Amino acid sequence: VAEDDIATLLVFEPTVKVGQVVKSLRRYSISNIGHPYFTAPAVLKLLKGMNTTMVQLSRFIHICDEQLTNTITEADLNYSLKCTKIRSSKRRVSTVLRSFPSIGLPGFKAAQKPRMNYGPFLRAICPTAAELYLEKQDMGIDASSPEYDTDMEAILVAFSADVFRLYVQLVQAILARDTNRSGLLTPDELRHACVEVGFHEFSQEDALFVLRYFHSEMDGKLDWELFMAVVAAAIDRSGPMAEIFEE
Repeated sequence: VAEDDIATLLVFEPTVKVGQVVKSLRRYSISNIGHPYFTAPAVLKLLKGMNTTMVQLSRFIHICDEQLTNTITEADLNYSLKCTKIRSSKRRVSTVLRSFPSIGLPGFKAAQKPRMNYGPFLRAICPTAAELYLEKQDMGIDASSPEYDTDMEAILVAFSADVFRLYVQLVQAILARDTNRSGLLTPDELRHACVEVGFHEFSQEDALFVLRYFHSEMDGKLDWELFMAVVAAAIDRSGPMAEIFEE
């Protein structure tokens, strides 16, 4: 079972919707088994810019970790979030610090400032959590509200929505066209949603590719949820720190 992949869905929410778990398991399978269309033009065109904020956040966090301990202080996290223009608050940062604690470094532990293990934190910020942010909005819950400053699930989904803004905007544009929440769109509807968000290179040919390989049982419509699961998995597979170490 994809325990790590759906962990953010289960934090303080043991009765999470079955549909959310199924979607996460499907995305986990796509990501870990691999998918032949990760490098398809229709997917690559949507990846442009989607991981930029995550790479920037990871870079600033990595710079703060001068001793390569995979840990940072509360001040480091505040600095990294501020530099990448990710909304936060003192209580949220303190909650994150407590939720991802690190093992103390050798030496005078009493004099050391509390540090957090940032690896699991970065992995928890993902498109799946960003989608959960949108689902909460549909239920009338604003995870960015100060009243959720100590709710770890709300904090993670709010961070994810900020980090993957383009992904969230594209899903919102798609949902605006999938009015009956069937998970299906026509190729033209998908293309118009992509262009509306700013992916002007996404062509009619790309939309027809999606129809061809992500078709539904309904004639002329495609399964956009499965296609976006491939896009999200492609984002996740790039890894938040990958581009930094490749430089």
